[in-house]
Amino acid sequence: MRRIIKPVLALLLLAGLVTVFLWRNASTPEPVDGLAVALDQDGDTRVMRVILHDADQRVRWQGKGDDYLVDVRRDGADVYHLIVVLVDERKRYRVNSTVRLEPGSRTVVANFGPETRVSQEGKVQISGGRRIVVELQP
Repeated sequence: MRRIIKPVLALLLLAGLVTVFLWRNASTPEPVDGLAVALDQDGDTRVMRVILHDADQRVRWQGKGDDYLVDVRRDGADVYHLIVVLVDERKRYRVNSTVRLEPGSRTVVANFGPETRVSQEGKVQISGGRRIVVELQP
């Protein structure tokens, strides 16, 4: 019986890893001119993932969608200046941020929403808001 359990567990683990890999890659659009923008949902928060490709060959990324505009400029080896404009039916949000990114890293550059409060533990909680995340692909 033990001879069967270990291979079955290994197959289940492998199947789980393959599923996560395929799901993650399916939710990431193909880059256009080195930039991909994925719009996801995390509970009641809309998440915009700005994914930068070809950082060894590029210093500027620009993209435009129905409700966003992205402009990213690399300064030196690992400093990135971002301008992200989000538009919805009621408001226009403009986010300017400068971040340090290493290949394979991800960071939140903005987190905002109509109901922002601080929990007893001191954590900021956003309800019905938006989050902007920037990722640098290796």
